[in-house]
Amino acid sequence: MNDINAIIKTTDLSFYNEFGVLTLNAKQFDTGRKFIFNIIENDEEFDIRGCKTYIRIQKADGTQFQGNECCKTEGTNSIVVDTSIGNGNQILTAPGVNQCELHLEDDRGIYLTTWTFNIYVEKRVHNAENLSSYNSFDVIDSMVVMEKERIENEKIRLQNEDQRIINENNRIDNENQRKHDEDTRNNNETDRNNNENQRIDNENLRDQSEQIREDNEKKRIICENQRKLDEAQREAEEKIRQDNENDRKKTFNTVLSQAQTYADSASVSAYKAKESENITALNTATASICAYNAKLSEHNSRISQIESKKSETASNISASASASSASESENSAKLSESWARGYTGIRTNENTNNSEFWCQQSQLHKNEAEILLNDATELLQNVTQQVIDFEFEVTDDGELVYESDTYDFEINDNGELEYWIHQEEEI
Repeated sequence: MNDINAIIKTTDLSFYNEFGVLTLNAKQFDTGRKFIFNIIENDEEFDIRGCKTYIRIQKADGTQFQGNECCKTEGTNSIVVDTSIGNGNQILTAPGVNQCELHLEDDRGIYLTTWTFNIYVEKRVHNAENLSSYNSFDVIDSMVVMEKERIENEKIRLQNEDQRIINENNRIDNENQRKHDEDTRNNNETDRNNNENQRIDNENLRDQSEQIREDNEKKRIICENQRKLDEAQREAEEKIRQDNENDRKKTFNTVLSQAQTYADSASVSAYKAKESENITALNTATASICAYNAKLSEHNSRISQIESKKSETASNISASASASSASESENSAKLSESWARGYTGIRTNENTNNSEFWCQQSQLHKNEAEILLNDATELLQNVTQQVIDFEFEVTDDGELVYESDTYDFEINDNGELEYWIHQEEEI
């Protein structure tokens, strides 16, 4: 369906009654009519560009009308009144003669009003119960509408303000929650960083502990190998000790047997020879015992030296691992000092059970053994000399001739040879 084109009525209008009263005809309640007024002055166009325009009407039914929105300027001097715009639908509501005028206002606030003209409105055939005529001033109407809109807008504003306050409170709550969440996030991040740093420290400590474990395992293997070597050395030294003990027993038995032989040979001597023999046997046994003690001291000295070397080895092992166990190195060093010289306070009887002590004891027993052995040898030689200190010779006459500074001989009545130790007469 096509829209209805507006019916346009164009006419000239001036500010003076030069042509008499202008009357325009229209049908009641029409809103499809436009009235165009060409404003002239002295038969020439009057420039109204930049002016505000509005129409005032004294209606036939006694009501009044003023419209701004329904009026607009066109071109240089034309004013268009449109009944379809704004409150323009009130222009043709009152049947009869409606007195009208157009008003102009420029930017300086200067007013001009055209000469009065009439719009004759012919009544419609029906009673127009849905439409009625009333006072209409578009400015007032606009103010009423604006006031209603203002009141409505104020209600909306108040509602919006309440909503804004609610939203602001929500925003504040959300901001506080955001700050709280941000603080929580920062705290969690700090805890995460601390935990990460702790994890790194623990990992480094684990690596160090693992390295220490590996080093200790290497030391354990070294110590185990050293223990096996020491055990083999101990077994070898034990065999040497047993061999030395067997040699000592054999030597002791030999010396004792020789002493017994010499004692038996010296039985032909006097009491002094027997006494010397006993002294010789005793000294010889003592010398053997001292020699055995000397060998035992030397053996203990070697054991102490081995223990010292073992301690020095442990000290060297501890020194190689001093970066991870300084205390072990110090203890090993003290243990080495204890086995070497004693006087550290870390072992029981360490002052009489160390390498230096047994070395001194070995030297002491060795010296004593050498002295006793020399004395026993000298005494044995003297006894031997005394035992063999005689010479026999049978003369041509069958007589037994002897020479001896120790013994006296005599043949008894039974023809037996008797002997005794020569005793010098006391003066």
